[in-house]
Amino acid sequence: MAEPAWGQPYRLLTTDEWVVAAFPGGRRQNYSWGNEPPVCDPGARNGAAYNACIPQRTMPVGTFQPNAYGLYDTIGNVGEWRKTPTNQGDGRHAIIGSSWASGLRHLGGRGGGWDYDLGPDTGFRVARDR
Repeated sequence: MAEPAWGQPYRLLTTDEWVVAAFPGGRRQNYSWGNEPPVCDPGARNGAAYNACIPQRTMPVGTFQPNAYGLYDTIGNVGEWRKTPTNQGDGRHAIIGSSWASGLRHLGGRGGGWDYDLGPDTGFRVARDR
């Protein structure tokens, strides 16, 4: 991964790192707050900010509640590239997680991921090595 000019090494998360970040305590759930789908009520535990009442697009960071680690959008905003290659052995890196376009059917996990055409529902999360 590229190293910015200020010398801090950033990289994509591995699959194992992503799973730990997305599911605090190993609890598999559909959203950072649990399994209930989001509602357009900012006061609700699974509520979104006012602008989230228009789904079907990538939402700004902080629209939904963070997970127990304080990380936003680990599930449901964009599928994320990962450092761990696909299982095909062809050197490609797969997407893990679900996006607003793919839904929960592509939530992913440790084993696979999807290497599909990139679009507005694909992103990445980086880690900084110390």
